[in-house]
Amino acid sequence: MTISLKEKNEGDFTFVFGYPGTTRQFLTSFAVDEVQNYEDPIRIKLRTEVLKVYNQAMNESPAKRLRYASNVASIANGWKKWQGEVKGLKFLNAIEKKKDFEQNYTDIIPQFQKLYSDNHSYKLREIYLGEAVLASQMMKQARQVLSLISTSNSEATDEEVSALATSLLKSLKTYYANDFSSQRIVDSTIFVKTMLIFYNDFAKNNYTFLRERISKNYKGNAEKYFGEVFSKTLLTNPKKIEQILSNYKKKDSKKLLKDASIELLSPIWGEYFSSDVYYLSENNNRIDSLYRIYVAQIMQIEKGKMFYPDANLTLRVAYGNISSFKPRDGVTYKHYTTLEGIVEKENPEIYDYVVENKLKELYNNKDYGQYANSLGEMPVAFIASNHTTGGNSGSPVMDKDGYLIGINFDRNWEGTMSDLLFDPNYCRNISLDIRYCLFLIDEFAEAKHLIKEMTIVR
Repeated sequence: MTISLKEKNEGDFTFVFGYPGTTRQFLTSFAVDEVQNYEDPIRIKLRTEVLKVYNQAMNESPAKRLRYASNVASIANGWKKWQGEVKGLKFLNAIEKKKDFEQNYTDIIPQFQKLYSDNHSYKLREIYLGEAVLASQMMKQARQVLSLISTSNSEATDEEVSALATSLLKSLKTYYANDFSSQRIVDSTIFVKTMLIFYNDFAKNNYTFLRERISKNYKGNAEKYFGEVFSKTLLTNPKKIEQILSNYKKKDSKKLLKDASIELLSPIWGEYFSSDVYYLSENNNRIDSLYRIYVAQIMQIEKGKMFYPDANLTLRVAYGNISSFKPRDGVTYKHYTTLEGIVEKENPEIYDYVVENKLKELYNNKDYGQYANSLGEMPVAFIASNHTTGGNSGSPVMDKDGYLIGINFDRNWEGTMSDLLFDPNYCRNISLDIRYCLFLIDEFAEAKHLIKEMTIVR
């Protein structure tokens, strides 16, 4: 592949070549309403609480920062994306735009309305299960215990059950490792906070057993109940659970069934998999079939319009232009950033904002080798109007000649709604300028032998 060091100017053609996840450009207003006003806000609210707990713990010591960094990165990725998605959908007035468009398809739109309405409560159950009930590490372990209990009550052999118990014990030991007393406090806080949101916002009106249990035994004090679940469960008592699992027999499932965490999770999990999953699957199949008819109608009525395909995990080429944009009044984002911005953001107290001494030295001396732009700056990243999505990180970015000019890695926060509604005036993909990549290899790492193996045009 040929690499180009040529200047990247406003308006230059670019294309991204890769295997992205999925986009859903043809969703109806009902689907967008679900995402904007229910699904994303619920996820954001719950993950905000979880991140608060982790961030507080991480600020206590470098060791804890290292321990929880991976958890936080994983949780924050979707959390940040959903905030941008909601913001973008509202800014573009997406629901109303969809409704205006749908006026031409009055025969099929009411069918969508009914199916999405029927799906609503089941979809919320699914979201709360993943984002609240299973938010804590303890409840993730409880889910594995449920699997062990189910296997114990099946026709599985003693050897198969024993192997599953051994695997669960190994997973629990990982959970207990590295200062479990500290981990226990963090996990307990996450469990109680997320379960309180789950109970007050949803479960109180949807799970009779839980409402009656808290009302009868705890005088309506849900926080006290969830606190006792965490303190009483065997899953937060390494010695007791190891005694059961180290020499586990099928009959031991009776002990596990009486565990506080299992008494909470089992009916929620059982109801979801006995009815909710089936209903959602059947209804989603109906919705999917209806979209086939809907899109065919759109293409029939608007014959002169060119339609581009949604991303569907297969090879996709997205094209656009390098372009600055205005996210809001009085603010303009240039089409590129430079090393100066990295130095400006330096903060030795935050790991991600540490700038290595050698990099600062190269910056201060303006020692950029052959990689500086015409203004003598060291370009770092650029933005363009290519329609990218999750899975496009790492995709090569090419110019009009097919030369490599960058590596795609993100989208602008304000434009993450592009999975549902793409607007080339508002959505931007963000790419690492290949010149900065080569600069780090050549001048910073001094790996000039690698540069010699590359085909580079200037």
